[in-house]
Amino acid sequence: MGLRYSVFSFTLMEILERIKEVFTGPTWDGTLEILPESYVQVIDESPDGFPLLGMFNSSYLNYRRKKLYPWCLRFTIHMQSTNLTEIGLPYDAELRCSYRIEQLYMRLIPEVTPCHYLGHLMFDGKFTIWWYVRNGELLREFLREEHNRPDPLRIFTYEIEFDHKWKDVQKFLEIDPYAPKKKLPRLKPTVMP
Repeated sequence: MGLRYSVFSFTLMEILERIKEVFTGPTWDGTLEILPESYVQVIDESPDGFPLLGMFNSSYLNYRRKKLYPWCLRFTIHMQSTNLTEIGLPYDAELRCSYRIEQLYMRLIPEVTPCHYLGHLMFDGKFTIWWYVRNGELLREFLREEHNRPDPLRIFTYEIEFDHKWKDVQKFLEIDPYAPKKKLPRLKPTVMP
């Protein structure tokens, strides 16, 4: 008995179809969406003593197809105040819950409209996630239904705004982890009941 080999034969169109499914989800418009190479950086600032932690894919800073994704989605998970430290950061169980919700919507949102996930920040008991999407109205309808579901895992809010130049995340994408620390915009903590 000799060695047994498996041979896979795919046409170029089949390969492109599989790549398309990975990057764009089921609502493909005929153009192959190529993601920029990931360059994830960690943001660790402490404006006014309240830690601001997060990570963004800064390779989107010079992304050439921004105008195809003109809608900015800021999706904020409100963490339970009983699961937060006195400086507004989550304990491990709350952090895992927030990551689970993030992963859920990372799966669901591309099914509604093609999108790009840029990153997230934690500040003052909130876990905010940024996406840029192609169709803001479809997403608004979907999130309205999700928001009205009974017994959500955590309360969340969202804002969808037209931002074809991606100015909302520019300040986070420009941070160079090897450069001296830049000051991030001042964020004011909210008072939790």
